[in-house]
Amino acid sequence: MAVFVIIYVSREIMDLANHLVYNGKLQCGTESIAKGRLNMPFRPQPSKMDEWLWQSLDPDKPVLFLDTDSCQESQEMMTGGQVTNPYEAKLVALLVKELLEVRIHYLCKW
Repeated sequence: MAVFVIIYVSREIMDLANHLVYNGKLQCGTESIAKGRLNMPFRPQPSKMDEWLWQSLDPDKPVLFLDTDSCQESQEMMTGGQVTNPYEAKLVALLVKELLEVRIHYLCKW
C-alpha cells in the first residue's frame, strides 16, 4: 500500500481527507505540522461579527462544516457543466478576508 506524506496540513484536516478519499494512506510530515494551529493575535470579539463567522475563525477548530441548506440565498446551479453555488463562494471569500484582516499566522515552524 502506498503512503502519501502531507507536508502542510494539520492532523484533523488530514484525518478528514483520509476518511473521505484516501483510505488512511495519508500521513502528516512532522508532529509539529500535525499539531499546527492558526495564530490570530487580533481575533475580533464575537460582538463585532456574526456568530457563525466568529466560530469559523476559531483556531481550535481546524475542520468546520457550515450548513447553508436553510439559507434562501444558497442555491446550486449548473454553470458550464459544473455545479456552482455563488452564495457559498461569497462565504469563503468573506472568511479569507477576515483571516487576512486578523493577520493570520501559522504556528508551525518548518
